[in-house]
Amino acid sequence: MSSLAFLSQFLRNPTRIGSVTPSSRALAQAMCRWGGVASGQRVVELGSGTGPFTRELLQTVPNDLVAFEPDPVLASLLRNQFPTLDVREAFADRRLPEHVGTDIDTVVSGLPFTMWTREVIEDILAGVAMALKPGGRFVTFSYVHRKNHPATRQLREVLEQQVGPVEIAEPVYWNIPPAYGLIARRRS
Repeated sequence: MSSLAFLSQFLRNPTRIGSVTPSSRALAQAMCRWGGVASGQRVVELGSGTGPFTRELLQTVPNDLVAFEPDPVLASLLRNQFPTLDVREAFADRRLPEHVGTDIDTVVSGLPFTMWTREVIEDILAGVAMALKPGGRFVTFSYVHRKNHPATRQLREVLEQQVGPVEIAEPVYWNIPPAYGLIARRRS
């Protein structure tokens, strides 16, 4: 059911969803690893969708995860799937600290950054930078076939400016399409 809901929402608004299929479990596990997610940390997930990253995150931080999903259908699906999860039906932007504070250890993002304008990306990442504690990590992904695309280069540039140095993680080929991680640590 969640894959069908995901596809349906993609068809309604492809620039907000960004993919026709949810991320794989292999990518979700890699995102948690790249984000250094550990028990006792405060974690925020942006663009939770149908919950593949959420499911993995809840195994490590069951009481310290806040999920942002602006799509009402997908937010409802998340609430039904994970009844104890704090789901915020909101779009993350520079007001993120008003929702979660400024001591977040890790922000994990499934947002389709490469589909948006520079201004939208800057607005979101400004909020992420303010919400992360110094040294905190932001992790997102892009697709291997778009690694050298201008939109991906723009994302890396804005991420470096707003949050901190960007590390490129190894590809996850068990995802459709294959994806790789972008990890940034907030400057002190």
